Amino acid sequence: MRGKASGKDLEKLLQSGVLKKGGALESKKAPKSKEFIEGNRISAPSGETFLHREVFPPGYLHGNVVAGSLSSLPCEPLEKLCGEAPEISGVAFLDIETTGLSSACKAFLVGVGRYLPGEGFVVAQYFMENPASEICLLEAIAEEACKSSLVVTYNGACFDLPILEERARAREIAPLFRGIPHLDLLHFARSAWKCDSKNCRLITMEEDLLDFWREGDIPGREIPGVYREYILRGRSERMKTVFYHNALDILSLACLFLKASTAKECDSRSPLELFLHHNSNKRKTGTKKVCRASKTPPKEDGIRSLKELFKAQKEEGDLGGMENTCEKLISREPRDPRWVLELMRLRECGEGDLEGALRIADRALEKGLWHPKDRKKLEDRRAKILEKISLVGRD
Repeated sequence: MRGKASGKDLEKLLQSGVLKKGGALESKKAPKSKEFIEGNRISAPSGETFLHREVFPPGYLHGNVVAGSLSSLPCEPLEKLCGEAPEISGVAFLDIETTGLSSACKAFLVGVGRYLPGEGFVVAQYFMENPASEICLLEAIAEEACKSSLVVTYNGACFDLPILEERARAREIAPLFRGIPHLDLLHFARSAWKCDSKNCRLITMEEDLLDFWREGDIPGREIPGVYREYILRGRSERMKTVFYHNALDILSLACLFLKASTAKECDSRSPLELFLHHNSNKRKTGTKKVCRASKTPPKEDGIRSLKELFKAQKEEGDLGGMENTCEKLISREPRDPRWVLELMRLRECGEGDLEGALRIADRALEKGLWHPKDRKKLEDRRAKILEKISLVGRD
């Protein structure tokens, strides 16, 4: 049906190219972005990319949150995440719109929101006007990352950031967010707010916690089709609503972060601070459990002894011990994919930590030591995890 093509269809179009010119992919009919939204083309090392700035002034009311309140985020959670409280403009709220939901999709719109003193909450939206300009968009995001002390997303650990890093790797750009603290607020929402809402989708959180209901918005599932029509047929009537959708996602994300970071009158610590403290202790407990769980721990960490220990821990159901042993086996047998896959399974099924499983796969694949068949096993498992969680928390 026209205008409702799947993400896979769009990805094939982008891969085959609407028009090939000098080896680059270009759109044959896509109009200039300025025709449907205000903005400017800004310079990037490889050319230019289109930038639109959506400004929410300090007095703007988003549900029950005034935009100006984002200028003074509580320090305690920020210190716990970053080591020290960063400048307010260094806290970046990120969200992307993509050509689909598979692991092969591309981000065609990347929004980064910050509170800028003197302006308000500003969402910088970088747009891929045609497939050839993707590298310029990624270079602009790299510059945004350099200005960030903390990145906050909603389902970004398993969707937004992996997609951006994968595209950066494909374009031979250095990792965009390496070394920058990241908070996926969806993980917190599942723990702290799931009892108060029927689900953890961002739009549900808006309604339940911010008292905000969207009007004139576009459903997220329709966005890939709108971009397809823009690229293939030059239809831009609904593209402005895609920018609006992305800006609302980011503003809501920032407001929810404020809610999570603010302590209630009867508590000394905020929900987010308690969540971070609990997770930190949980990780430490999981590590210490190794020594307690095994009835006959090996005297030395030989490969055979570690395999026997893993078997004993599996029989006892000691997930923390199994993780620790798996990590040792991976370091001893770096070319054996069994232990990487086992560790991924533990994170995915044992702890329900899909984001953690994805990070394990990414770290393993970055090493480049694998036999082609083993690499394919890891890539296939990674793709299944990414596909499994790509819809969680998205509209």
